[in-house]
Amino acid sequence: MSDAKRTDWIDALSKLLIPIALFAVGSYFTIKKNEADIANQQFQRESEILKLTASSNETDKAIGLRMIQLLQEKGERIPDILRPVVSVVADGRPSDPSAQKARLIQATETKQSQPTATSTTSPSSSLQSTIYLQIAREEQRSVATELQARLRQAGFSVQGIELVKNPTLNTYVRYFASSDKGQADRTLDIMKEMKFAVQEQDLSRSNEYKNSAGQLEVWIGEKHGPSSQQ
Repeated sequence: MSDAKRTDWIDALSKLLIPIALFAVGSYFTIKKNEADIANQQFQRESEILKLTASSNETDKAIGLRMIQLLQEKGERIPDILRPVVSVVADGRPSDPSAQKARLIQATETKQSQPTATSTTSPSSSLQSTIYLQIAREEQRSVATELQARLRQAGFSVQGIELVKNPTLNTYVRYFASSDKGQADRTLDIMKEMKFAVQEQDLSRSNEYKNSAGQLEVWIGEKHGPSSQQ
């Protein structure tokens, strides 16, 4: 092959390969840019959900939790960035709507990750219940602190004392699963020993609290406290 023909062949091949190479490089960077755009959009979405769910505004929190539920309904797993805030919200008292929704999210994720797993043992059958303690007035904090100490001595896990905006009139021990009645009875006995005028409320028949096994609420009402202070 003469040098002229070789040069013509190389020139033709170059003209053919250069557009292909440019197309390949362009496609690569387009794909990478699209991947980066998708990752950025996902990060922005997750950050917005995180901001809403962690909000002290109950409406914002409800919107954030609902957005997480929508992700689950589409078959997506909870992003790692959202797990801690869902866990914190789920630790709220059983009658708190946000806590109920967060526990439902956790239960759904467990079911999705272990579709064949079954359990016949109630969480509260072998463990002490967690107690959420509410007071109606700041003046009740001292007696609530004493009650908290006695319940902990009895082996219960007692959360912090919460001054609620919408207290009950009377004093109650509430349980949300039939398996927790024994623990509620024990709590009731401790409170009666402290001279509380207290009643027991069974909320176990409500589907609203189906993920609240192993949890009790103690409400020191507006009207009641230890009889010595009435």
